[in-house]
Amino acid sequence: MPSASRDKHFNVAAFLKSMGPSEVIDFFGIEIPVPTDTPLSYTLRAQEIQESSAEDAGNILKLLADVLGQDIADQIEELDPGIRALGALLLWAFNNASGEEMDFPAAYEKYLENEASSREQAKQDPDSSGGEPEEDEGKAAVKPLPNRSDRRAATRSGPKSEKTSH
Repeated sequence: MPSASRDKHFNVAAFLKSMGPSEVIDFFGIEIPVPTDTPLSYTLRAQEIQESSAEDAGNILKLLADVLGQDIADQIEELDPGIRALGALLLWAFNNASGEEMDFPAAYEKYLENEASSREQAKQDPDSSGGEPEEDEGKAAVKPLPNRSDRRAATRSGPKSEKTSH
């Protein structure tokens, strides 16, 4: 016969929600609760996005959807607030979800510092960004990958073979 304690239903999501802060921020009229945990999907998507353009608004919205929920990300997308606001919101959401309390003004300042640092790095090493620093203003420096034939040539031990067909 089952005991009374086994018949009870424990809701983990409700418990964890009750343990977290109940604060919200108003982001251009959208009330966003302070996140308290980082979903695994965020970590996986962040790794994928790191290889592409980190400042692409679509990528930021995907990460925001993982942390804040798709409904909130859809509302934010409709507003089209700008890359700096989105980047600061993502930084704020991720830090809070990771357990590091951060208010939005601090996240915005940190975002601006990161942006300035990326710009300065691009100025010091223009070849790492794939172009002149002026062309890549505001973008993260990304080192281009070698093309397919260069990668194959690097793995070959001898000289390139001559074409067999004319």
